[in-house]
Amino acid sequence: MTKNQRLFFSLIIIRTTLLMANFSGELLNHREQIMRKYETTYIIDGSLEQDKIDGITQRVREIISNSGGTITEEKFWLKRRLAYEIQKRQYGHYVILNFEAKGGVVEEMERFFRLNQFILRYLSLVLSERDLKNIALDNERKKREEEKAL
Repeated sequence: MTKNQRLFFSLIIIRTTLLMANFSGELLNHREQIMRKYETTYIIDGSLEQDKIDGITQRVREIISNSGGTITEEKFWLKRRLAYEIQKRQYGHYVILNFEAKGGVVEEMERFFRLNQFILRYLSLVLSERDLKNIALDNERKKREEEKAL
């Protein structure tokens, strides 16, 4: 292989690498711009007073809304006994949050959870179309059962 051929192939390799890096960067940026539906469940320390619990839930709502997301459903399960002790705690307040937001919101919210000492556990899930259909079917079934009970 001559010197010119080696130079030509090295330029092709460099150009291909740059194009691939640019393409994957575009994919990452595009992924962050897509609005997806999420479900996040987190457990707040059961020994906290109500005003501190409200402050934590308000901060989570702010994180979602400041990034352009919308909360579709928020459920508060009152103080419940944990299945096992977490950080020497036996009780916690469960919060289930369904929302629609861009990809970077979940990372920011989970960072807040990690840094907050009163959040015992958390889990965030991306809801697929199948999950959304199952949720809708469950809601319809619950409505029918309530109507039969009346």
